[in-house]
Amino acid sequence: MNYWVIIDNEKIGPMQLEEVLRLPLKRDTLVWHTGLPSWRQACFIPELAGTFCAASSGPVPVVNPYTQPMPSAPAATTPQKAETKPPTYIAWSIVAICLCCAIPAIVSLIYAAKVTPRFDTRDYEGARKASDNAELWLIVSITLGVMWLPFQYVLFML
Repeated sequence: MNYWVIIDNEKIGPMQLEEVLRLPLKRDTLVWHTGLPSWRQACFIPELAGTFCAASSGPVPVVNPYTQPMPSAPAATTPQKAETKPPTYIAWSIVAICLCCAIPAIVSLIYAAKVTPRFDTRDYEGARKASDNAELWLIVSITLGVMWLPFQYVLFML
C-alpha cells in the first residue's frame, strides 16, 4: 500500500509502510494512504497507532490542508492520455531509395528509424519531430525523383 505524509508542510510520498516508519513522525503528523477518504493524524492510522498512542479512540478524519483532495491512486499509476505513435515512413523511405532520389530518401530513412525508439522512451515530442522530418525528406525525394523523370527519359532515348 502507498502512503503519503506531510512533514514541515511538504507532502512526501508515495512510500511503503517500512519507509514511513523510518520518518520522524509525531502523533499529529498527517498521513494518507490509498483507501482513506481524507488525511488523518498518524496516531489514528491503525498500522502506525502503536508507535504514538497507548489507546486510540478510533479514526478521526482531519481536514485536508491542501485545496485539492489527494487522488485515489498515486500520480505515477494514474492513466495518462494515451499517446499514438506517429507514422515511421520506413517502408516508404526504402521504396524511395530504390525508385527515386536516393540521398534524400536515405535522410528520410534515418529520421524514420528514430521514431520508434523515441516513442518507446516516452519522448513523444521527439518521435513526432522525427516522423515529421522523415515525411519532409520523403516528399523531397519523391519530388526530385518526379522532376528527374523527363531528363531520364531524354537520356535513355539518345
